[in-house]
Amino acid sequence: MTSKTQLEARLSVYFIYTVLFTLFLFKMFFYANEIKDYPDQTAQLSYVVYMQEHPSKMVPEFEQIKMVAQKDKPDGADIEHTELKKETQTCYLGHPPLYYKLLQICNVINIEQGKIYAHISKIYDINICLTAFTMIMILNFGFQRLLKTQVHWSIHFMYATICTCLPLYGYVGSGINNDNLCNLGMAVFLVGISCYLEQGRCYKAYWLAGIGILLCFLSKLTSGLIVLVVCIVLGLLEFWKNKNLQIVCNKFFVSTLPLYLATGSYFIALYVRYGTVQPKYSRIASAEEFKNSSFYVEEALRTKLSFWEDSVHFFKGLINTWVSTYSEDYMVTRSGWLAVPFLLVLLLFFAQGVFGFYSIVKKQNLTITVMPFLFVVACSITIAVQFASHRSSYLASGYLGGYQARYYMPCLPAVAFGACSFVQRFYREQRKNWMIFFGLWMIYADFFYFVVSYYRLSV
Repeated sequence: MTSKTQLEARLSVYFIYTVLFTLFLFKMFFYANEIKDYPDQTAQLSYVVYMQEHPSKMVPEFEQIKMVAQKDKPDGADIEHTELKKETQTCYLGHPPLYYKLLQICNVINIEQGKIYAHISKIYDINICLTAFTMIMILNFGFQRLLKTQVHWSIHFMYATICTCLPLYGYVGSGINNDNLCNLGMAVFLVGISCYLEQGRCYKAYWLAGIGILLCFLSKLTSGLIVLVVCIVLGLLEFWKNKNLQIVCNKFFVSTLPLYLATGSYFIALYVRYGTVQPKYSRIASAEEFKNSSFYVEEALRTKLSFWEDSVHFFKGLINTWVSTYSEDYMVTRSGWLAVPFLLVLLLFFAQGVFGFYSIVKKQNLTITVMPFLFVVACSITIAVQFASHRSSYLASGYLGGYQARYYMPCLPAVAFGACSFVQRFYREQRKNWMIFFGLWMIYADFFYFVVSYYRLSV
């Protein structure tokens, strides 16, 4: 390949990432202005109000967090002040406080003479900036690593569309949701783990991974569990191959101990207070309030499901939310041929995980190729833990929720990289049109189908 051809190929790749990132930004502004009513938005606002009222509390008293309601619901994201009123109902969120502390520091809630005002548009803007920065990190991660292997631009196109066209990512990313900080934490963690697999032990790898772990754990426990499993599996593989503990017995790891102590101290304090690291609503609300909530179903009214039926219900819910865009008022689900690309991405990701396992069994060096395997194992274990929690809640209170694909959105760059790595194994020049078709398919199924469906629902 001549230098001129290489330059043209490089420029075409730059063009792809720039256009798709611009479309991603446009979608977020569209969602923030036209859709709103994000999942759990009221509960998220309630948590921020609590942090504004108690700015010095690092470990919230969750039973003291009361739900708020909007007195004047904004007609658009340009509304500067939305008055909120306190309610008697206890907020059902038991997440760590880092995301809400960030919003409190940004002064998005004003309390004046006993009245509470929320800067809704400012909150949206902060989340859009946070998600945009995360997406830049994600796209750069794939760009740098795919560039090293000199793949055809169509595989770059596939990677970029997977990252920018997952239905929920841009939608949730533009609203009030702690998943947005989880996404950033996982992106930082992924870069750190990749540096370790590519460069070995160094300050950059350990500090990026440590910062990512802190952000994930102190934003949402689901993301924290994923990064924990990745670290444990990677540590076990290193021990199996090298028969030593050099992965943690080194100066680079020791230098990051303050990050882990800060993370651990929060959960120790939480466990001392509540006897658990993730307080459920049944623990923080009064017995009467819990029984009158949507998280409890009277014995006579409960849907009777066997273990198998409940398993089908749970995994069907995960798949439906993976290919959907939903708010408190509506849900747009991609079904049939529109859902295929989003499900195919998952299959390719898991297939690459199998190849990563094969390279480990053959005792090859731990390289970036095993990264999808680490995340396949971590996601599988986390889903199993989530199902066990769902099953426990169902048996105790009849509640059939507790499944959301957005809990796994932070793993999107690992999913995209794994899928593209698998395609790269079997890539032939004559198959490039299939990659282009796949990317265009995802763009349509994500945004344009959503816009058509939204306006169909709104008329």
